[in-house]
Amino acid sequence: MLRKLVAQAFAARDHLLNGVSHPHIEKYSQRYLARVARICWLAPDMISAMLDGTQPPQLTGRRLIRANAIPLDWPSQRAMFGFA
Repeated sequence: MLRKLVAQAFAARDHLLNGVSHPHIEKYSQRYLARVARICWLAPDMISAMLDGTQPPQLTGRRLIRANAIPLDWPSQRAMFGFA
């Protein structure tokens, strides 16, 4: 689930910033795409862990999508999502 979400996040970012259309995201609303695109700006090691399946067990796609006020600094992101 998280691998798909990360792929959608990068596709959503490209769509929102550059107008690039991608079949994996065409059925979603702009609001959802904006929420998903935020995942692109997580710390690189967090994204790698999600792709490898080694993220903390409490980190779910639902938690990522619903997270409000994700910190910009990577140490705070790690603490927020259980990586620290």
